[in-house]
Amino acid sequence: MIENIIEDGLNDFFFQHLCKYKESWKLPIHFVGGVAYGFRDIVKELVGVYEFEQGKILKKPMDGLIEYYSK
Repeated sequence: MIENIIEDGLNDFFFQHLCKYKESWKLPIHFVGGVAYGFRDIVKELVGVYEFEQGKILKKPMDGLIEYYSK
């Protein structure tokens, strides 16, 4: 039941926020945080449903910052 609530909330986020921007279909969509990482299977499914390009799903923002600045 709780997973359904989370899935509905993520679906609402995709529909109400990401679909407003035409760039959402041109650029990869990245997610950072424990909730996105914990439910990454649902996030990946929704990315496919909305035909967005899958970006990275990171648990901690620091991981991406370290990777970016170590280049």
